[in-house]
Amino acid sequence: MCKVIVSSIDTILQNRYNTFKIKWREVMNMHQLNVILFLAASLKLSFELFPILQISLSALSGLLELFSNFLQVSTNFLDSLVRLLTILVMLLELIKRIKKEPKQTRKPRKFK
Repeated sequence: MCKVIVSSIDTILQNRYNTFKIKWREVMNMHQLNVILFLAASLKLSFELFPILQISLSALSGLLELFSNFLQVSTNFLDSLVRLLTILVMLLELIKRIKKEPKQTRKPRKFK
C-alpha cells in the first residue's frame, strides 16, 4: 500500500512540476505550490522511510503546525511593521503641514 501511495505522490509531483508555468502575476501561486510540494515530498519521504526511521504522520503534523505558527508570527510582525510605518508617515505629513503654515503675528493693540 505504501508503494502505491508513494508512486501516486510521485506522479502528482511530476505532473504539477512539469505543467506549472511561472508568470509574474502568479508569484503567490508559486509560493503556495512550493509549500504543497514541500508537504507532499515530506509525506512521500515519511512513507518511504517509515520502516527504517519509524517516521510517523504525527511528526509531519507537528512540522506542519510549526510551519503554520512561523507563518502566523511573521504575518503578525509584518502587520505591526506596516502599522508603524503608516503612523510614521502620518506624523511626517503633519510636521510638514505645520512647517508650511505661516506664523500669525499679533498686531499690537492701539489704545485710545
